[in-house]
Amino acid sequence: MLNTNKPLQVHQYEFAAAESNPGVELNRLLLIVKRGRWIILATTVFTLALAGAYLALETPLYRATSEIIIDTITSKMMQNQNVGDASNAGADVIDSNLVDSEVQVLSSDGFARKIVRELDLTQDPEFVGPPDRLGQKILYWLQGLAQTAKAAVGLHSNEIDDPEQRAATAFSKRLSIKRDALTYVIGIDFFSEDRVKAARIANAVADTYLKTVLDAKYAAARQTGQWIREHLAEMRGQANADDRAVEIFKAQNNIVDTNRGLMSEQQLSDVNSQLTVAKAATAEAKAKLDRVRAILADPTSSSTVSDALSNPVIARLRAQYLDLAARAGDLASRLGPDHSTVTQIKNQMEQVKKAIQAELGRIADAYDSDYRIAQAREVSLQASLNGMVSDNAPTNLAQAKLRDLESSAETSRALLNGYLQKFQAANELETFPISDARVITQASSPLKPDNPKAWFVLAAGLAGGLLLGAGVVFAREQFNNSFRTGDDLQSYTGLRFLGVLPKVYPKKRRAGRSAGSEPAAGEPRLFGPVDSYVLEAPFSRFAETFRGIRVAIDGIDQEEGLARVVGVVSAAPHEGKTTVAANLAQKLATTGGRTLLIDCDVRTRALTARLSVKSHVGLLQALADLSVLPSALLKDEGANLHVLPCVRAGESLARDAELLGAEKMAALLKGLRKFYKYIVLDIAPVVPVVDARALAPLVDCFILVVKWAETDRRMVGEAVTMEGVQPRLLGVVLNQVDSQTIRELESYRGKGFYRYYLESR
Repeated sequence: MLNTNKPLQVHQYEFAAAESNPGVELNRLLLIVKRGRWIILATTVFTLALAGAYLALETPLYRATSEIIIDTITSKMMQNQNVGDASNAGADVIDSNLVDSEVQVLSSDGFARKIVRELDLTQDPEFVGPPDRLGQKILYWLQGLAQTAKAAVGLHSNEIDDPEQRAATAFSKRLSIKRDALTYVIGIDFFSEDRVKAARIANAVADTYLKTVLDAKYAAARQTGQWIREHLAEMRGQANADDRAVEIFKAQNNIVDTNRGLMSEQQLSDVNSQLTVAKAATAEAKAKLDRVRAILADPTSSSTVSDALSNPVIARLRAQYLDLAARAGDLASRLGPDHSTVTQIKNQMEQVKKAIQAELGRIADAYDSDYRIAQAREVSLQASLNGMVSDNAPTNLAQAKLRDLESSAETSRALLNGYLQKFQAANELETFPISDARVITQASSPLKPDNPKAWFVLAAGLAGGLLLGAGVVFAREQFNNSFRTGDDLQSYTGLRFLGVLPKVYPKKRRAGRSAGSEPAAGEPRLFGPVDSYVLEAPFSRFAETFRGIRVAIDGIDQEEGLARVVGVVSAAPHEGKTTVAANLAQKLATTGGRTLLIDCDVRTRALTARLSVKSHVGLLQALADLSVLPSALLKDEGANLHVLPCVRAGESLARDAELLGAEKMAALLKGLRKFYKYIVLDIAPVVPVVDARALAPLVDCFILVVKWAETDRRMVGEAVTMEGVQPRLLGVVLNQVDSQTIRELESYRGKGFYRYYLESR
């Protein structure tokens, strides 16, 4: 028996190898694109057609370009009084915001109106007439339609038709003003249907801007000069009045001013300087006197003063004294210190020394006299200084008032001079105004249209078509809630994927069939071409999938001599489970052994309806009376297959359904297990009804059939988690697969993979 202890886990789909191999996800994206290539191609062709139609219907526009530069350095140099001195001209750097402001001026509505008036564009159909360009025509038509709709419902527009405003608006749409990176260059682009007109208007914009700048400078200079002229006489009178007030105040306060300042201040400064010199002389004389007196007070001192050194008397006496001292020393060494001659010489030395002291006394008297004279002079100068300070006190008070008057006079005079300079500059600018901008590139007639750009429109159409098509394809994939690949189905359900069953179509039977597949003479054919396609094309992928299913079924543990009961189910109706059951039964019968196919779908009885032989008894009658079973079985001996149809005999449908899970059904299958190797049950869908759950205890395994690109994932999820059914699910089959699409999805397998599949033989 199938191991029913292993639980089944259902999880959301993702490629199992995506985590370890990012290339798998890329391959999936490529497959999605390949699968939707016709949609992408169709959208691309459509958008390219739209782009071509746009190029054919759109009116071409020519672009003419002129350039101007904002250059205030030249104008400042020209306005400088010393034109040759341009050393400071380079220091005037143009503010970047100034250039941006000029760009806004050129783009303003007022400037557009000015150009419209100067060029009389209100008479040009390109600016005031119906638009010629396709996009503008559509917009114009929509606006007219909106106005008509408003008028129809009684909503009248209050807008006033202004031709100048309409022309200015159209002009602004054709004009493009841009600054060239961070330079001071401003580019003027104008688009027109006429290439000559485009160049003419671009140059007119540049010329009008320069003229506007000059007019603004002229007007500003004239206004400034007029204002200064009106206030100049008043400022000159004020300056003269302030000067007179200063002179009157000086005369009233006896303030005499010289080149070096006031006379009283000069006298006070001179006396103060003399007093300083006198004080220094007094201090010097006193120092000399004190020094001489100190020397005289100590006769033994050998010190002297500078005047003593320069005195010839003292110099002579000192020389004599030194000579006597030398003689006394010499004689004392020869005759002894007490010799009379030595004594006599020492007495002479004392006389010389007293003479030197007397001479120093006379020098001290001279120093004393000099000191007294200097002291008297200092006292006299101090008295004079004190008197002058006392006399200048009122003058100092007057000087404070004088400084205020002089400051006011200087301010008035400086203000007057400044306005005179401005007045002169304004007169010069009014006479010869200089523009801060100049044209560096004149617009010329373009040789070819600039808009629309064919390559850009076509590239945009191509890119738009590819993106739109890819978006549609990926959106379809995103919102597609079905299964397209076996990996997808296996990853989502967690079940073994048993194979792909391509969609088959009815074919006429050929004269010959494979050995063992033809029924015996006189026996009826039970199935049509589709239900027996596994025999019609034994080398096809369809048949190969059923070989794989048989191998999986044979892997189920089963007691020797007992049939394996296989239930074929689907999550929802119309997924092809009946076709799968019929082909599976025929494949098992031709390759494995005696096989019984039972129609257990008592509601639709689709298998019974497809049989070519009709019967009046079947499963329900056999459940009621086992004795009718032999007559209920339909035989196809050539295929080693028996079929037990489901024939309704008037009983209610509810009662028929209840019989499937009853003891009689169990007894029937128990008895049939001994006579067959395989028993295949065509069971009703799992989700809508409970038949599969009722039969689950009697079934060895279930095979779940999922319709390709149609069955909803949620339905499959409900089916594989159904109680009773879940433990016995052997695997899933992807049915009615489009052969061409599956080849694209499985392109990674290579072209040689499909050489082993032959749809007919």
